[in-house]
Amino acid sequence: MDDITGSAAAFSRVGAPFTTGDMIGNLRVDQLIAEGGMGFVCRAWRTDLDVVRAVKVLKPGLSQDSRARFLTEAKISANLDHSNIVRIYNTGFWRQTLPYIEMEYIDGNSLTELLRRHGRLPAPVCVAIISIIAAALDYASRQSFIVQGQTHDGLVHRDIKPGNILVSKQGLVKLSDFGLAQIGDVSLHTQQGAVMGTNIYMSPEQLEGVRADRRCDIYAAGLVLYEALCGRRAFDQMSLPQLIAAKTQGKIEPIARRAPDAPRPIARIVERCVETDPRKRYRTYEQLQFACENALADMTASDAADVVADFVSTPGSAARIAAPLSSVARRGRMVAGIVLAAAIAAAGIWAIRYFFVRREDTNPPVRESSAGALPRPRAEARQARLPSAGGPSDKTGAPERERAPRARETQKAPRPAAPPSRSSAR
Repeated sequence: MDDITGSAAAFSRVGAPFTTGDMIGNLRVDQLIAEGGMGFVCRAWRTDLDVVRAVKVLKPGLSQDSRARFLTEAKISANLDHSNIVRIYNTGFWRQTLPYIEMEYIDGNSLTELLRRHGRLPAPVCVAIISIIAAALDYASRQSFIVQGQTHDGLVHRDIKPGNILVSKQGLVKLSDFGLAQIGDVSLHTQQGAVMGTNIYMSPEQLEGVRADRRCDIYAAGLVLYEALCGRRAFDQMSLPQLIAAKTQGKIEPIARRAPDAPRPIARIVERCVETDPRKRYRTYEQLQFACENALADMTASDAADVVADFVSTPGSAARIAAPLSSVARRGRMVAGIVLAAAIAAAGIWAIRYFFVRREDTNPPVRESSAGALPRPRAEARQARLPSAGGPSDKTGAPERERAPRARETQKAPRPAAPPSRSSAR
C-alpha cells in the first residue's frame, strides 16, 4: 500500500466512502494512512477500549473474489501470533456492505517510505530487515490452518514487497498483508492460471503461472534486499512479457555497479535469492535468515533488531553501524573466542580433578594396625580425646583415667645404675 497520511481532504481525494469522525464498528476514524489496490487503511480510536487501532476497509465495487481474499487475510493473520507480524483483532462490515479488519496500529512507516526518504539504507540495516522478515515467514510456514474443514500447513505469503514491510518508530519490523497467501496445496480464491502478486517482485515461475512455494517468497525477499541496498528496483516498470523475459534470463544489473560499497557477503545473498532456477535458491526461510545473520555478524556485534532500532532512532548512526569490522577486529574476536574456550576447558579439568581429590580425602583407604586391628573412625577417635563431662584433666585436656596408666608405667621404670665411685675403682 502507498503511504498517503493526511487529513479529511485525503479521504475524498482517494474516493474513500467515509471520513474523519465516522464510526466503523467501535472504531472512530481519525486519519487515512494508506491506500492500496484492495482497500484503505486508517488510524482509528477504539472507543470501548480506549486504544489506537488500524482499520482496513475493502474498496467498494470490487469482485466477490476480492472480498473473499480480503476476509482470508483476516482469518490467516488472526491465527498468527508473532512479534514481527501485524496482529489482527476483529472483523466486521461497515454499514452492512464493506468488510473491514481491525488490526494492530504500527506508528511508523513502510519500507517504501523509508527508501523514499533515505534513498538507500546502510547495508547492515538492509540485511537486518530481511533477516527479521525471513524469521517471520519461517514461523508462519510452520503453523497449521483449518481450510474447508481440513488442516493444512506450509503457508506462502506471495506478496513480499517494501510496501508490506512496516517499521515502527521504535525500530520494530512487521510483516503485513496475507491477502494473497497460499496454504499448502489449497487454492484460496485463485483463478486457474491467474497471476497473483505484485509483478515487479514476483519470481519468473510465478509470472508463468506455476504454483508458488516458499522459494517464490525468497526470490521476492532478494529483490527487496537489492532495492534497499541500491536505492532502486532490480527491474524497471515494463510490460508483463518483457518482465517475464528479463527475469527468466536473469537480466539484473550487478550490485557491484549500483552499490560498489555493498559488502560481498550480502551481494551473494541477493544473487542466490534471485536465481532463475528455483533449485539454486535458498530452500527454506530459515536458510535465508541464517545467511543474513552471518553477513550481519561480519559487520557489527549488534543483532538484527538492535541494528534497525538504532538506525530508526538515530539515522546518523548509519555510518557507525555500516562500517565493516576490520580484519584485525575479526582476528581479535576469533582469538578472544579461542581464549575463552581454553579457559572454560581448563576450568572443567580443574573441577574434575578437585572432585576426585575430594572424594579420596573423604574416603581414606582402610589400613590394618600392627596388631592386626582396624583403626577407629575419625569421629570416634576425636570423641575419645575429648575430656569427660566433669572429670579432672591435666593441661593437655587428657582425663585422669588416661594419665594413671602412664604414671604407673613411670613408677615401674627401673632407676639407672649410679656410676662407680673413685674409691671402688681403686
